[in-house]
Amino acid sequence: MNNIILYPSKKSLNRIKIIGDIETVLDDGVITLPTGVTGRLEVIFINASNAVVEWGTVIISADGSGEIVNCKDANLHLADDDGFYCVYDGGTGAVIKPRVGAPIKILWEFHCG
Repeated sequence: MNNIILYPSKKSLNRIKIIGDIETVLDDGVITLPTGVTGRLEVIFINASNAVVEWGTVIISADGSGEIVNCKDANLHLADDDGFYCVYDGGTGAVIKPRVGAPIKILWEFHCG
């Protein structure tokens, strides 16, 4: 995984990290986000035909819990639910976990402080 970390200009008083990647994840595979930080996760799930099957914005709290702000369909869940695209508290921080029965490409970007 090649994470990208960008910082705003020096004019900014707040140092917001933007971490992201695009990677293929097996069914039940996990992407673990940085722990102990609050931020906004933008996530897009892309199938083998390169079609977007789900996307969403999730606000992640420092404890790993999340709140869905918006999503394409109701297939983005805040729990580890089989048959869905999951973003949830994995115990040590938030995780992205596809549980849809096949590998899926995930494009994600986490804006955190």
